[in-house]
Amino acid sequence: MSEPMKDLPHHGRYAYRPIVGRPDYSWPQGRRLAISIAC
Repeated sequence: MSEPMKDLPHHGRYAYRPIVGRPDYSWPQGRRLAISIAC
């Protein structure tokens, strides 16, 4: 059996920022964007 992954591979294009540490973002006129991913 193979060893479990400790870290995900990283592409190096930008630094990782967890979603809880990101600044709040609002589009003009107070509009918001929500994304839902269902598996």
